[in-house]
Amino acid sequence: MASLSGSTRPTLGDASNIILNQRIVAYADVLSEMNPIARHALFWPATGSFSHQHVQLLSEPTVGWRKLNAGVATSQGTTKPINEPILILESWSDIDERIVEHSPQPEALRLSFPRRHLSAMMKEFENAFFYGDNSINPEQPNGLKSRYNTHGLDNVINNGNGDTTTGNGSLWIIEWDNEEGVYLAYADGTPLGLERVDHGKQRITESSNPLVVYSEQFKMAIALAVADDRGAQRIANIDTTYGEGNDLNPNNIIIAISKMKNPESTNKAMYATRATWVQITLEANARE
Repeated sequence: MASLSGSTRPTLGDASNIILNQRIVAYADVLSEMNPIARHALFWPATGSFSHQHVQLLSEPTVGWRKLNAGVATSQGTTKPINEPILILESWSDIDERIVEHSPQPEALRLSFPRRHLSAMMKEFENAFFYGDNSINPEQPNGLKSRYNTHGLDNVINNGNGDTTTGNGSLWIIEWDNEEGVYLAYADGTPLGLERVDHGKQRITESSNPLVVYSEQFKMAIALAVADDRGAQRIANIDTTYGEGNDLNPNNIIIAISKMKNPESTNKAMYATRATWVQITLEANARE
């Protein structure tokens, strides 16, 4: 489940206003339709081609009232430099030349086949966004769960009152913002990190036999960046089976939002599993 109040910031859904290649526009639209993360995420230019460097604010500068002819102490606050790698998610589509060339609409056919590749890419991207662990899989981004996996963190609320048994899930509230929340950084020179390379006709080998196909390559080169930890709120240990004791406490949603830097901003989205969405809906119906 996802909800977004509204945003004026660039998302993948805005790609048609940015990218002139009609194929890329079509694929960007497909990605947005398939995945709420891709539809809502803020995309921001990275500082480099292979990594994105940014500074995370840890504490605000101090201020003070002063008297005439007396100063106040200087302060810069505290920050932490972070270097996030730009990682590549990739897929290939090969279609037999005969299928393409004997189609009444070859271009439409070539667009329809890659949907399955894009669907698989976006499922993998969403999984890595939340659950990626680059200490185990260095080619993946470090997902939000790996970054915020301790109940003692300010942005992690334990819904289960100490219960850490299996069968639990999490609800996430994300602030999509490059200064106050989470965003995706893409390498300069690429259209929001999305690339499509048409390799045209290619001779490949299939079961040791030659075959001519129309070949396309799809890439997303993206870094996951968190500008402010308060912009990624996690409600953990929600029982995935309704009525078994650790159902979602709706008050935790209010608490999580109140911890964000700007609780009233319109760039927030809430993400939950289908089981948690059922709990939220049942709770809402019970309160009517």
